[in-house]
Amino acid sequence: MLSESSKDLFLTPDIQMIRSADGTCYLSSNHSLGKVPDSILEYLQHWAAERPETTFLAQRSQTNPDCWDKISYGEIWQQAHRLANALEGTSLASNRPLMLLSGNSIAFAQLMLACMLIGVPIVPVSPSYSLLSKDFNKVKYIHGLVNPGLVFAEDEQLFAPVLAMISGMGTQIITASSEDVSTGKLSVNQMLAEPDDESFCQNRPQPEPETIAKILFTSGSTGMPKGVVNTHRMLTSNQESIARIWPFIEQPGHVFLDWLPWHHTFGGNHNFNMVLRNGGTLYIDGGKPTPDGMKLTLRNLADVSPTLYFNVAAGYELLVASLEQNEVLAQNFFKKLKLLFFAAAALPSSTWNRLQALIDKHAAWDIPITSSWGATETSPLCTSVYFHNTIARNIGVPVPGTAVKLAPEGNLTELRVKGPNIMSGYWCDEAKTAAVFDEEGYFCSGDAVELVDPENPAAGLMFKGRVSENFKLLTGTWVNVGELRVALVEVLSPLAVDLVICGHNESFLSILIFPNMTECESLRKTDGSDCLELDHGLQHVIAERIGEYNLKNPASSKKIRRALILNSPPSIDKNEITDKGYINQRGVLANRTEEVAALYAGQLDQRVIDIG
Repeated sequence: MLSESSKDLFLTPDIQMIRSADGTCYLSSNHSLGKVPDSILEYLQHWAAERPETTFLAQRSQTNPDCWDKISYGEIWQQAHRLANALEGTSLASNRPLMLLSGNSIAFAQLMLACMLIGVPIVPVSPSYSLLSKDFNKVKYIHGLVNPGLVFAEDEQLFAPVLAMISGMGTQIITASSEDVSTGKLSVNQMLAEPDDESFCQNRPQPEPETIAKILFTSGSTGMPKGVVNTHRMLTSNQESIARIWPFIEQPGHVFLDWLPWHHTFGGNHNFNMVLRNGGTLYIDGGKPTPDGMKLTLRNLADVSPTLYFNVAAGYELLVASLEQNEVLAQNFFKKLKLLFFAAAALPSSTWNRLQALIDKHAAWDIPITSSWGATETSPLCTSVYFHNTIARNIGVPVPGTAVKLAPEGNLTELRVKGPNIMSGYWCDEAKTAAVFDEEGYFCSGDAVELVDPENPAAGLMFKGRVSENFKLLTGTWVNVGELRVALVEVLSPLAVDLVICGHNESFLSILIFPNMTECESLRKTDGSDCLELDHGLQHVIAERIGEYNLKNPASSKKIRRALILNSPPSIDKNEITDKGYINQRGVLANRTEEVAALYAGQLDQRVIDIG
């Protein structure tokens, strides 16, 4: 049971359910959404007036990494207006957005807010498309689709190759460096050095609710990414939904430490706007949910005690191991924490249990572990677990303002949604827009769900994977990839960070395993092996665990016959993983054809674990 203080964190769900004769089920919250501001800028203007000295954003100083550079609500309000004044003389327009190539930073936020002030959309692009690619195909595609008026990269030297390509396409560049007159580049720093214009701050009109704030691109798992139009109404309605289900969020003084990228809806809409809406402070975490990236996150957590913490499953897996080994760090982490939140993939129960054990040991009160469901097209929040829950795959119930439709789709049920937070369409793509809305105007997510309790909609929805990821074995038997993957990650936790299901048009199932290098290294040292792919001790443990799983799941749609441990992590550049840490099943299978072939070869090599 939750303690009284934790119960007060959440609104009590009140869910209406209507069933139709064809099996379709409609869910909605009986709680009203309430008044929705016209634009995101109303939040900034409020805090700039009410709490101008409060730190809004902080980032590690480049000149002194032991310190944090900070900017207050009052300062960023003034600076955004100063930049807006300067940007009005450029090629930016409502149909010529600002394209941002670099990651989370104070300069990124300043430019984003400045563009909102002049009604210009921003187009944040994954830095990996510029830094990990050699041909820049996705940057070229996005550039051609949105026709930007300016392109921003904070570090001119780091992004030099892609900036040279963009300059060659005739688009002007803006950086955080000093202005280079010879190349015609603009400088954020120089723009900020211009004198204040107080009247400009007072006279600037607010954006309309339907004004486009940003164009966010999907991960492009099945082709080139799609540009999702995000209006101010989408963004503000989402934040008002969050405030309704989490009343505690409106208490002043919340502190976030967050790495989630702003070119993605989780970090850029859900988290950034939550800080802005509620007058909190966001410490920009330069870490990532990787062994190397976690080192910086841990250093940051030594400085910052968050009140809310957001991460993906892979990030929690790494964080838990570090907190278990460092009592001082764990005490600092849990000292002010009110809520833990995960999304993108289900948290294995072993990780959940270890996290709960840390809460029991170090926290002064009960801290809920919660999750939600959303998509880039939904800006993002649609359902949320705002009640006591211990089921990792529970994605919750509809939030106020969002209606859910559970539509039969073959042997599965697809989650479809409608509300003010849903996109009107994809940028310059009417055909793809029409294809994702049904006859009642619901957005078709492609995700499969089922009611946790068919008689009690307030118990939540269980995530069952992607409808499109499912395939048939040679026998014609359907395989539910999402559900099977979650179950097997659970079986192999913490040795596996993630895995991919193989077997399309084959007679049996196999898996490709992305190992948790930290955990596997410990096992390898115990076994005395030197090479991970030849580590018979690790192979034996995996074969043993899957063998036990197979005894309980003998059906061909669930039984695993072979496995292979991959010796390289999933690649963002090759569409194997998204920036938020979600594995793209199709991308991995397309890029690991040699490993897949090895699983089904007549003569097995030493990499393949034969479970039988």
